[in-house]
Amino acid sequence: MKLSASHGKKFSDPTNEQINHAIDDIEDKNGSFVILDTNNGFIQCAGELPDKLIVEYQIDGKHFQSVSQSLMAHQVKDIFKQFLLGETAFKENYSWKEIELTGSSGSGCTPILMVGIILLGILISF
Repeated sequence: MKLSASHGKKFSDPTNEQINHAIDDIEDKNGSFVILDTNNGFIQCAGELPDKLIVEYQIDGKHFQSVSQSLMAHQVKDIFKQFLLGETAFKENYSWKEIELTGSSGSGCTPILMVGIILLGILISF
């Protein structure tokens, strides 16, 4: 597992404390993000603290976005920690919508922006 953040912090095998700090350091709605990568997917968040965060995750090629675009930091931390441990309760405890990354209409803008953020994060990590 690898934790990356737009503010430059990167951790291999992150701890709960490192996840907390990374999410607490989300600066604003202008591209600040946190990504937790695994072998078969990732989870990421972006937005504005304390209560305007959005989460997306991808597992086995399927991409999901939180229905709520105003998750609180403590909720996002909980989701990330569950993902870190391989737990799946967050899938039932929060509402998600599956999204297609086709970009064929305006409704696909948010996922495309998030994918762009992911790619930026990957480039920064190399």
